Amino acid sequence: MKKTLIAALLLAGLATSGIAQEKAKRTQNRHGGQLERFERGRNRIASPEQQARQATDRLDKQLSLSDKQKSEVYKINLKRAKNMAVAREKSQKQRLQQLKQMESERADNEKRLSRVLNSQQQAKYASLKQSRAEKLRDRKGSSIKRQKNVAKRDSSNRRTVEARRAR
Repeated sequence: MKKTLIAALLLAGLATSGIAQEKAKRTQNRHGGQLERFERGRNRIASPEQQARQATDRLDKQLSLSDKQKSEVYKINLKRAKNMAVAREKSQKQRLQQLKQMESERADNEKRLSRVLNSQQQAKYASLKQSRAEKLRDRKGSSIKRQKNVAKRDSSNRRTVEARRAR
């Protein structure tokens, strides 16, 4: 009886590990191209010159460019990379400015409300704000727990999860 039970447990363990490996392969096949693009995007090259050089080298490998073509392609790629860097910086500044504007509007709104509401209403409004904040924290907490589980399953996502937490 013991031998049969041990054999059954051993077979169940082997079957479970085989299923887990198959699931990992299916997931990798399903998201194969997307994961590659994600990895490339996460490991960006810092300077526009490096980006242009890498793009030019990639095209040279694929198209067998002449030296003249290679220099022209490099100029084109360099111009694009510089324009993209400027656009990224500009959009980041706009986002920060927009966040500051929203915060000042929120503060102004609070001042106006406090002038209109009586003391009881202000106390109740404060408790409503606190409960909304707690709900938001709970929702963010469950999201972070989900992100931790994803990070445990795939350690290559660790930087992405940390970046999300920082926001």
